[in-house]
Amino acid sequence: MWKDHFQPDRSKREVFQKFFDGAIESKGALVVIERSSGRVIGASGYRKYDGADREVEIGFTFLAREYWGGAYNGELKKLMLDYAFQFVDRVVFIVSETNIRSQKALYRIGARCVGKKELLEPDGSILPCLMFGIDAPRVRRGTSTPIRIRPAGADDASVVWRIMRATFAEYQDRLTPPSGALTETVEDVRKVMASGGALLAYVDDVAVGAARYQIRSDHLYAERVGVVPDHRRRGVSAALMTALEDVARKAGLPEIRLGVRASLPSNLRHYENLGYRAFESSPHPRGPDWVIWLRKQV
Repeated sequence: MWKDHFQPDRSKREVFQKFFDGAIESKGALVVIERSSGRVIGASGYRKYDGADREVEIGFTFLAREYWGGAYNGELKKLMLDYAFQFVDRVVFIVSETNIRSQKALYRIGARCVGKKELLEPDGSILPCLMFGIDAPRVRRGTSTPIRIRPAGADDASVVWRIMRATFAEYQDRLTPPSGALTETVEDVRKVMASGGALLAYVDDVAVGAARYQIRSDHLYAERVGVVPDHRRRGVSAALMTALEDVARKAGLPEIRLGVRASLPSNLRHYENLGYRAFESSPHPRGPDWVIWLRKQV
């Protein structure tokens, strides 16, 4: 069972005991029972619940060897996903890059690879992993209507400005230095859009999200991506970023880049979950904060 696992000696009692104890301490461990026989056939569990980002990880799933390849894993994951989506908007899975069997199983249940992650092993070594994600069905996330994205024109500058103000208002008196978004005027937004572009996101024909971008020589630079508070956690930001990736591809650009304040770790996690990875950091030009620069190949 464990030969493809990153810890292949987990079949040893003393090694498994440490894993088992950690699972119990997490308070998210589950036992898998075959209903027809009442036999315990495996285990799984929830890990790293993040209430702020409405996200949870499903980890350490395993089944007895004779239950591989059938409907058991799919049924188990469906039960766990249905339960999790009552409380979160996304479920993630972390799988070793060498565990091809588990990766194929995740693709079969509709997961998609959203990035890479490195795990620190107990012995200090680094384990390269892939991060998979499944988003909650939109009807469960508060909207049964699709998200529509369209390019913003010069006449839409006031709409983009309004959404930006509503999005960044929560950072008033919270960030040092203050966000420049709160001092921009409609005319400022119009000038920036003229030198690049912007997208608007609609739900029920109401503009609820916006993103601006600049075309650079070797990448598309995304900025001022925001969603009004009443429509967050519904996939609008992810839809905007997907649309920006399409803009980059059509422009023949290999990647998207953006900057995130180090003092806003939830924003950093959001973009990491969408497959963006940090490649450098720099001091904020106007104060004591730092900017984490992220990019994603498109």
